[in-house]
Amino acid sequence: AVRAAADSIVAIARARPQAVMWPAFGLAYRNARAERIDRLAIMLGDPQLQRVDDAADVLLRDNLREAVEAERGTRICRRELWSSLGQINGWQLSAVNWARQQMAGPNEPDSVALHALLAMPAMMASHEVLLRSGMQSGYVVPIAVVDAVVAQLDRLAPADPITSPLVGSLRDRAETPMSQRWISVVRDSVYPAIARYRTFLRSSYRPVARPSGSLSTLPDGRACYASWLREQTSTHVDIDAGMAEARSGYDRLIATIAPLVERLTGQRDVIAGIRQLRSGQSFAFSHRDSILPAYRRVTQLAASRASRVITGVAAESLAVLPYSELEEKADLPPRYISARGGKPAQFLVNLGRRERMSAASAAAHEAYPGHHLQAIAARQVSAGHPAMREMSFGSFGEGWGIYAEELGDEMGLYDTDLSRVGYLIHQSDVFMAFYLDAAFHSKGWTRQMLVDTMMVMAGRTQSNAEAYADRHAATPGQLATYYVGWQSIRSARAAAERILGSRFDARAFNFEVIRDGSIALATLRNKLDTWVARQRRSN
Repeated sequence: AVRAAADSIVAIARARPQAVMWPAFGLAYRNARAERIDRLAIMLGDPQLQRVDDAADVLLRDNLREAVEAERGTRICRRELWSSLGQINGWQLSAVNWARQQMAGPNEPDSVALHALLAMPAMMASHEVLLRSGMQSGYVVPIAVVDAVVAQLDRLAPADPITSPLVGSLRDRAETPMSQRWISVVRDSVYPAIARYRTFLRSSYRPVARPSGSLSTLPDGRACYASWLREQTSTHVDIDAGMAEARSGYDRLIATIAPLVERLTGQRDVIAGIRQLRSGQSFAFSHRDSILPAYRRVTQLAASRASRVITGVAAESLAVLPYSELEEKADLPPRYISARGGKPAQFLVNLGRRERMSAASAAAHEAYPGHHLQAIAARQVSAGHPAMREMSFGSFGEGWGIYAEELGDEMGLYDTDLSRVGYLIHQSDVFMAFYLDAAFHSKGWTRQMLVDTMMVMAGRTQSNAEAYADRHAATPGQLATYYVGWQSIRSARAAAERILGSRFDARAFNFEVIRDGSIALATLRNKLDTWVARQRRSN
């Protein structure tokens, strides 16, 4: 019964209207998915499923239940009507990443990629229909998000199609038949569709968009945020207690950071010092061309030292590449894209972000031992049902990313005061991000309150604080996942160290965390408790 339910999850995930990579925005598809999820909930509610005792099936059952219950809970948000429009996770950025991967290496895009390009106009049209439904019922995105997306569309479709990110390196080999066909589709089909879509956003959608980015301004907004946070974190979060703990943790960490900041900047005012570290010229890369080589060097160093903190996962190819201009202008942080379609995994770096202190911790988070090793381990899962690869839990992924930054410290990656303070400042950002996300969406804080708090307490520049405030608006709960997942892994490790004492093997523990792929936090804790009990018996 568990495996039959898992088969259904796989079928639902793959039941897309077209065999292309674009989101399925049609309401008919979404309604059909909801009906199948409801039937699946009934299957998983069978009391006899409690009798499952095989470890792999228990893991599968618990993950399925969490995924299904969380998805059903977020229906109060009506997110299908609005949440797919965003400057962080919108299709326009997916299109840039997809185009980059199609043009990576010497080979041209194939017929499958061309089919996906041809499907873009229909995808935009179906998205517009969906957004119009949201307009009619009051479920819309914030104005700031609309403006950010329109600006990205401007960069996606510049006046000359040959300079579009959708054409990329094909402009240098435009004489080949595939390149000519590709460029003509972009010019004659995709460009007019983008123009229509952009006009709709500017003229029709923006006038009715939300003035505030807080979910609390939507119908049932606070309940929506609670359910959304549960889905993002795969656990029930006590928002008030979490805010108090995050603020207390932030204060403790700032006290730890203060001596390092003073030593580096001469500032006794720790926030003024952090501001200087974030944006001061003396702590920035000297020129743009030096950024990517620095990230490549530290990534190579991290790869060579990953075996110090984890066993069972071998390094694989990883390309360290710059963001496109469109993504750079969005002020995006470093990002990992897993290998797909024969293309190598990518660690994307924003060359518009010049602070040197972040390079080492970013490499730990995105590459080694972070998301890249996490993705490798997930692909190595042999006994798991394919459904385990279809389910993804945000707090597991981002929690591991922040924990991986701690492992970077154990690897000796932060060998200067500047790299160490960069790692610690990013930790403080994680505490602050949870606090602000909850305050914004649950307590009714305004965008300006978020911007002011990030400038005064986190030393961010105004433009950077505004970019993060808009990220909170565009992706509710996502910035909270880092803190919740990290705390869960840390607490599980502390418990294992306490119980096993000198017998605790950190490298084996770390592998146990990621060896089954993405799993819900409660499932992870149960699995790690079982691992600890097994270690006690074997020793």
